Amino acid sequence: MKKRTNKRQKTSSAQDVQPSSSLPSASQPPQRKSTATKTTPARLSTGTGTKATPPTKPTAGTKRKESDTRKTSSEGARKKQATETTRVARPDPVMEDLTFTYPGLSTVKKGGEGAFIDARLKLLSGSDTDDGTAFVAAHGKDDPGAVEWLMRAVCVFSENAEVMIEAGMTFGPVIPRLLKQATHPGRKPFDALSRDLEKQALQVSGWTKGILLWNLKPPSPESLEKLQSIYYSKSRATTTTTTMALDVPQIGPLDKAVLRTQLWTSLEELLDNHNKGWAQTEERSIREIRLVANVIQDVVELAFGKFVLARPDSPYHSGFKYSDKIVSTTSRDVSPKALKNFLKNRSDVVGNDKNSAVYEKANYDPGRREDVEARDAILDEMVKSSALRKKVVRAVQTNGAHSPGTGTIYVQPFISTQGKKTDELWQQSRTMMHEFLHFLTHPQFRKVAGSIDQRQVMIEGVTDLLTALMFRRFVDIVRQAPALTRIVLGGLPFAAPPERLFQVGYRSAGTKAGQIFDEVGFENIEAAYFLGATTYIGVEKKKKEKKTEEMEVL
Repeated sequence: MKKRTNKRQKTSSAQDVQPSSSLPSASQPPQRKSTATKTTPARLSTGTGTKATPPTKPTAGTKRKESDTRKTSSEGARKKQATETTRVARPDPVMEDLTFTYPGLSTVKKGGEGAFIDARLKLLSGSDTDDGTAFVAAHGKDDPGAVEWLMRAVCVFSENAEVMIEAGMTFGPVIPRLLKQATHPGRKPFDALSRDLEKQALQVSGWTKGILLWNLKPPSPESLEKLQSIYYSKSRATTTTTTMALDVPQIGPLDKAVLRTQLWTSLEELLDNHNKGWAQTEERSIREIRLVANVIQDVVELAFGKFVLARPDSPYHSGFKYSDKIVSTTSRDVSPKALKNFLKNRSDVVGNDKNSAVYEKANYDPGRREDVEARDAILDEMVKSSALRKKVVRAVQTNGAHSPGTGTIYVQPFISTQGKKTDELWQQSRTMMHEFLHFLTHPQFRKVAGSIDQRQVMIEGVTDLLTALMFRRFVDIVRQAPALTRIVLGGLPFAAPPERLFQVGYRSAGTKAGQIFDEVGFENIEAAYFLGATTYIGVEKKKKEKKTEEMEVL
């Protein structure tokens, strides 16, 4: 590995990298065993980031569109309030060896923008190009801000090319990414103080991602053994790194009769308990809910953007709005196929639960195809039962969910009236945060999760672990900003949420996600979840993924 400077070693590859300003929780982080071993990656996937202190592990249990000139007053005020509660001074390894003086930019005359961009792209690619000239011809008249952004972005890389090349960065993927980002409404305006434009250019290029990953440690061989036992049944929980014996019980042949009886009873009980909680409700307008969604989006970016924004194609860079993704749960698909998929999710909840232990009692192995087929046949039978079908429909239409295919996020347009109103409003915000994280999940993380035996540990357990951590920060920020309190709590004065909302849910899956946290730490989980670097949590795609239309639900 080449030395980057005397300050620290450089990254090895810069194709997929990004920046961010993730902030730790206000409380002290847990003391975690230092079992990881630092290795030198063959190529770093570009990115930069500091080794931020991880937030306190939760207990186990139960930018949008920006113009180049100005934001609306409400958006600006909301962002300012959130920023004031999260800003903290710390060194930024992503930018510490880079300079931003923009040589020659101030002398560019009108009509010379294309040539200026072409000259700098040539420095990066090593060959003549007219991409800049073509870009200006296509966008200069209707979107001059795009031209200005691109001129500065190419300077970021041409000015620092030597440092980046020495670090192992290649510019092939960078140029098309910059050309694309320049036209996005989510592009950041130039600000010499915040350096938001420069940070974003580094993020979409892949530089930041590579730096972040280079600063992480993969799991140690001992941790890999433990992690394999979380992701797989014993016959598949193997690793080539050590010869340690795995403490995973052998699973005998499936007892279909026991599975049917236990699964039917436990699922019906779960449905009944859920539906009782929604027997009496109070309407909450989608408009109000969408305002909360925008607050959540801001908080995630400001407090946890380090890894979220480090993904070159992060939704944040496109200028999307979370509020635009919100749809009422009453419009969810309730076809037999959709209801069965909901029951699949819930069968894993009760199946792996320590108390009901449905899967254990029936010797159900999620890694055996014949076992899964037998389980699915039982769920088909349940959906055909008219009495049970009504219960499933009610549960589906009162559960938040995310559709991976469309990015649609379903939220209840009402709150339960059976508890304290502020508690129910906080619960809805937490649900929205959980579903928003599903939306931000890296596709590779989802693919790997679909290839392991214990899929729900990654898809729901890890998601809810992150939700619990982020929710605590969300509450801290809302507490300090009266305007945000009014939005989140519907005009009611601040009242702290119940402690249960700070706990990790999803029963066994949440508990196992906590075990992953114990082995690898918060930033490794972020790298896997938001950047798709699942090797940092000790798992890779092992077998052909099963295609599923299963909705991700809370």
